[in-house]
Amino acid sequence: MGYSISPQIKDILQCPTCLGQLEVDQERNELVCQEENSHAFPIQHGIPSFVKSKEIAPEDAKWVFEYDEKAEEYDEAIKKYMHG
Repeated sequence: MGYSISPQIKDILQCPTCLGQLEVDQERNELVCQEENSHAFPIQHGIPSFVKSKEIAPEDAKWVFEYDEKAEEYDEAIKKYMHG
């Protein structure tokens, strides 16, 4: 399923790696840099993701996993705290 990005938003987005202009590749659901290096960033649920998992240091990946595992419990605790 292809996603579209409004022209106003697309015009201000730049490749975070080289600052090149980004275009939507509907077939691959990616924003693709128009510079010759062609960095690509996935669009997931209509939201471009500029973080590549390989950019996360191995020692940080452990913490990312642990925080992701605890996120649901944390959300429930906040709801109970806020709503009694």
